[in-house]
Amino acid sequence: MIRRGAFATACALAFLGALALVGVGGGSASAEPLVANVKPDAVLSPGQTVVFKNTTPHYGAEVLYPPHSCRGDARTVDDNAAPLICTAYRIVLNLDPNPKAQNTVIFEAIFNQTQLQSLPLVATGLNPPPLGGVNVYVYDQEDHYLGENSTTDAKDEKPGGASFNDPELGSFTAKQRIYDITVQAEAGPTTGFDLHVTFSNEIFTKPLEVLDQFGNPKAPDAPPDAVLPQPVDNPTVFAPPTLQPAAVAPDSDIAGIGLGVNEQFDPGQFALPPATRSISTTEPPSTLALVAGMIAFPFVVGLAAVLVMRRRRQALVA
Repeated sequence: MIRRGAFATACALAFLGALALVGVGGGSASAEPLVANVKPDAVLSPGQTVVFKNTTPHYGAEVLYPPHSCRGDARTVDDNAAPLICTAYRIVLNLDPNPKAQNTVIFEAIFNQTQLQSLPLVATGLNPPPLGGVNVYVYDQEDHYLGENSTTDAKDEKPGGASFNDPELGSFTAKQRIYDITVQAEAGPTTGFDLHVTFSNEIFTKPLEVLDQFGNPKAPDAPPDAVLPQPVDNPTVFAPPTLQPAAVAPDSDIAGIGLGVNEQFDPGQFALPPATRSISTTEPPSTLALVAGMIAFPFVVGLAAVLVMRRRRQALVA
């Protein structure tokens, strides 16, 4: 009985652990909504654009901070440095209820980057990466930004804005009214940035909307006395004519282009004109003469040097 009770307890604990893992992995059970009672920085209707100008220096860091940390709501010791690294903006969208409307948010972060100069890299034609940059993150929940789970969730698409380019561009389709957009510095300090946010509800029509203005167009009816061709059950098949190959003279300017090494050195195969000309009428030396010359030449030079040195020594002694 004790063994059975222990086995049942183990099974129950394993089941509860599996439920906990599923709850954490699903994202919805552990999702933390955006912090309430935060004053919106902008309320956008379709067709409106807002520009946030920030002149506060930001300093790059490897840690990614959520919106509440960027606002100074420190929940951990590391959150104390967040306001020096990132800034959060809350936007509220007046969504278009039309099911055909594309409630799209487009953002652009403009900032200055410092291009470092390195003489060794410049000499090789390369430039070092620039210093200073910002990344833009869009939070739909306090602990989740768009595209965070894009590798495992196909519906969690990345909006862009984290490419280390100047400017940072991105867009996303709004599925809720409230979003938090954070701008975080990386790869060195920045002197500020301008964040442009545009809200659009463009309604895309069908590609044949011009034809729809005229109803359902169709071909005109044939006149009553017109003679229409009748279909043939056994059509006559005509064989294509046989054409004789035309003689083409080789072009000496481009003869041999595209051929291999063997073909270029054997132009007679393709009736090509010679591509080289003789610059000497003498026969080349044999291999034996070349080897003998290579061996004898250093020996002769050394012997001549020894004789010269001996004569100079005898002249000095005398």
